[in-house]
Amino acid sequence: MGMEFSELTQGRIDALTFILSLFSVFFTIVSAYIAALYFFLGIAPLPLRLLAFFVLSVSFLFLGAMSFTVSDIVEVLVMNWENANIPLTSQQAVRSWMAQVGSNFDFYYVGALLGWAVAFIVYLALAYLTFGYRWKQPETVSTTRTLSG
Repeated sequence: MGMEFSELTQGRIDALTFILSLFSVFFTIVSAYIAALYFFLGIAPLPLRLLAFFVLSVSFLFLGAMSFTVSDIVEVLVMNWENANIPLTSQQAVRSWMAQVGSNFDFYYVGALLGWAVAFIVYLALAYLTFGYRWKQPETVSTTRTLSG
């Protein structure tokens, strides 16, 4: 028993919303980590850098697990979408083009592979910036106050 067109459409919208939410959380975590590296983590003692990188690794693992979950949902949507045999109208230019290219979400899979590759590269870059890059010590600003009186 297949899904109706409205259920399939809502499922695709929900999956897209979930994927965009994952990207948003990924971007937030990476941005916060980069800011932490710049402001204090780059010159922090090793135990603090290890703890911060451990927390970053756990958050990446969590996001990876969530992306596997949405991939399972998309697989079900793809299977049902192909079996739904939904007719195309002339006003659906994008959907018509997608049907010619392949309606089996090939673009989703390419995007997912690119997403995993980017996440892996970012993870390696953050590892290098945490443990390999030699951060310059910030210059201390000497402030002296004089009391006039």
